[in-house]
Amino acid sequence: MKNTICMALGATIFATLSCTGPEAAVDLQAEVPGVFKHGVPQTARLKPPSWKSFRDPEVLRLVTQVRTSNKDLKAASAQAREFLALIRKAHSASAVTVDGFGNVSADLENSTRTRDFSGGLSAAFEIDLWGRLRKATEAAASRAWASTAARDNLQLSLEAQAVSTYYTIRSLDSQIQSVDEAIARLQEIGRIANREIEAGLLGAFEKSRVDSAISTLKADRATLQRDRNRFENALAVLLGTNPSLYTAAKKGLTNAPPSIATYLPSSLLERRPDIAEAKALLEANQADIGVAWGDFFPRLNLFALIGLASPSLSQFFDGSEATSVGGDILGPILDGGERRANYDAAIARRDQGLAILEGTILRAFEDTENVLSDTQVLKAEYNARRQAVANARETIKGVRRRHRDGIDSLFQLVSIELSLNVQERLLHEAHGQQFVAAADVVRALGGDWRR
Repeated sequence: MKNTICMALGATIFATLSCTGPEAAVDLQAEVPGVFKHGVPQTARLKPPSWKSFRDPEVLRLVTQVRTSNKDLKAASAQAREFLALIRKAHSASAVTVDGFGNVSADLENSTRTRDFSGGLSAAFEIDLWGRLRKATEAAASRAWASTAARDNLQLSLEAQAVSTYYTIRSLDSQIQSVDEAIARLQEIGRIANREIEAGLLGAFEKSRVDSAISTLKADRATLQRDRNRFENALAVLLGTNPSLYTAAKKGLTNAPPSIATYLPSSLLERRPDIAEAKALLEANQADIGVAWGDFFPRLNLFALIGLASPSLSQFFDGSEATSVGGDILGPILDGGERRANYDAAIARRDQGLAILEGTILRAFEDTENVLSDTQVLKAEYNARRQAVANARETIKGVRRRHRDGIDSLFQLVSIELSLNVQERLLHEAHGQQFVAAADVVRALGGDWRR
């Protein structure tokens, strides 16, 4: 009696451990601050970052075309569908399988040429006593979600690249326009110089300074145009269009960059798809431990067969019936340590996934702090450069008056014109960088992505 009770108790413990598997706690070491270091004050009104914040219909059109036509995104979407199919594959392992069979045999050496016809159905089913199949399905589902999150992360990144490239092109258009205006002013100065040379008021060598300045600006314009062409081609590829067939409209930057509010840092863990991807992969690795644990225990399979056999095909359905029902159990005895190695490897992958998740969270906060800092620094730079341009324009007014009065030389006038153009181009560049930083803020905060 005592032995019976001990055996029953042992069987109960065995079954319990087999079904649940080892509890492997995951200790996430990721400190989340209360506020962003470079973000808006905690008392400020918070709203979701979105491409609508730019209030530019062209931005929304570009984002929509990236989502529908970008080739890299289509490849990532196909991969996500592949992982979704793998969920069904993993789930099918716990379903009843039914197969049909048929057989024809004949004895050619016998004068009567005996023939045998047989056929039927067979069914098999594995009872998931230890949760191995369930864990395999959970792992497949987590990997499918990770693949979907990776696709969404790529989409968000591509959208930000398209928006940044679009505003970089517009910034270059403003710089090119500024150079064209400077060239026009210098050409007018050159015409005045020619009249003064004809009147004997100016030496021909002084006109060479004007010609040199014009040539310098034309070279700068060619460099800016080259950069614009490259960004235009890059934008075409992002939009899934052949660069030879795409032309971005020429349009300078005149509007102010958007002001994008931030979420609280705790929301970042739910809003960024790269964090969701790393978390899903960790969950998949955790489920793999359950699969490896289940391999330590026997597998119980049930099967059934029903069929018919007849010496004549015409009388097949009147033949004898063959029916059988049974089961088998297959358990590990000696495997040279393979199952233990698989289990240890699964734990190692789980630990690796945990470290990757923690690193992803840290890099997400680094990325967010960087872009929030960039918006503040670039705003300060833009305001300073705008003041520098205003000062340069006031200076050139005085130099023009002094040149007309014969106080300042032509050399001084040309030099201040070149200096003004440099300041204007730096202003337009800083203006465009503010839009690029705003696009990075939307990306870093997860955009309009929803888990």
